[in-house]
Amino acid sequence: MDSDSKKVIYRPVRGTSEVVISMASYNQRDFWMECAKRGIGEDPLIKTALQQLSMNPQDINCQQLITSLIHKYDVRELLHPEPFRRSNPGNRYTVSGSIRMGLVNHTGIEWGISPDMLTKMMCVVGRTGGGKTTVIKAIIRELLKQHKASIIVPDRKQDFFDIAFEFKFLYFLLKDFKDNWCAPPEGVLLRLWFNILAEILTTAFELRIAAHGLLVDTLVELTKKAAKSSSHFPTLRDVTQRLFEISNSAKGATKEQALRIGHRISSLLSIVGDAAASRQGLEWSKLSNRDWALSLAGLASSLQSLIITIYFAKCLLYRICNNLRSDKLETLFVLDEASMIFPKTGNKKTSILLDYFQQARAFGIGVIFASQSMNLANEIFANTATKIAVGGFGHGGDYEAFASAVGLNRAQRDFMRTITAPGSAVVKDLRHPYPFTVQIDRGSS
Repeated sequence: MDSDSKKVIYRPVRGTSEVVISMASYNQRDFWMECAKRGIGEDPLIKTALQQLSMNPQDINCQQLITSLIHKYDVRELLHPEPFRRSNPGNRYTVSGSIRMGLVNHTGIEWGISPDMLTKMMCVVGRTGGGKTTVIKAIIRELLKQHKASIIVPDRKQDFFDIAFEFKFLYFLLKDFKDNWCAPPEGVLLRLWFNILAEILTTAFELRIAAHGLLVDTLVELTKKAAKSSSHFPTLRDVTQRLFEISNSAKGATKEQALRIGHRISSLLSIVGDAAASRQGLEWSKLSNRDWALSLAGLASSLQSLIITIYFAKCLLYRICNNLRSDKLETLFVLDEASMIFPKTGNKKTSILLDYFQQARAFGIGVIFASQSMNLANEIFANTATKIAVGGFGHGGDYEAFASAVGLNRAQRDFMRTITAPGSAVVKDLRHPYPFTVQIDRGSS
């Protein structure tokens, strides 16, 4: 310090301008702005010094301390030029929430989300062991503690059994889960549900559009007969039997289609049984307000995806057709390995569900998509407000796809490839204009 001029002169590292702060006309705002530009305003030491200066603007020791800390930051930035350092949020109120997720790198502030943010959807991607399940479990645990929403978890690998045991919510094994897929959720028109069910089944069975029409007509015919006899809705077993009857009396393409879809539904029922063809069925109005999970462990991936798609459709249609609009999170649907349900190259298979998915936000439905790769339909990323890449990817193309989706620059794209430790994440949160890096809290995993 020059005692004659009464100035603190700070010359930072090359590439930055000289900072000259006059002690005679000193304003705390000068120091505060320099710290804010670097994102270090929340550093406890700097914060305390700034508070001291607000009470005593002539405190030379505080001025010198802040100046030295700014200088150290700039030297560190020069020696370790991480491209996310300047874009990470420094204000703890910007990215805070009741569900704690972890700490923002460099600034050390807490990153959290609010339950209502999930109605805008979340996508968690990354390799096995990177921390996807940790993120999802942290959210589920907090929602269960706060009683904020009902939670539906199709559990592919029994990863969520511990949460069900801890909080005592319903956890079904497939043999104990009895439903009638032909029965629509309460309030959903029969013809609408039959059309969607037929679309899902024929697409999963890779059948032509003629099979879709035949299946809808068969469902309508059996329903009319059931109404005359005051019996329950027909089941898929009734549909199979009727399709075989049609194949015995029909010829040509109709006979072929009836046999094809009949044999495929029969094969499906030999595996899942009453989980798809129970006479009793489920009361969706009650189940939609409960926390429950369904174990799909041991089933083929294609069959898991079919079951998840059925209940995803039921969840959405129940709220849409009953006009259960809400600005708050009412139901959270967790879709692990979502790339198998919504593949980037499978638009035909999921187009009808994606149409409803785009309306989900208005009806209080939140969805968490988790995937090991970026092979997800473009509509998924277009409609998810919070995107998280945790623990790195297995393929280089996945880094480029995620970087393009969240708007990383070239330096950030290259640096992202080095963030592969479990829990290390790159986050795009709509509350902050730039992607930032976080260390996910793994204490509750």
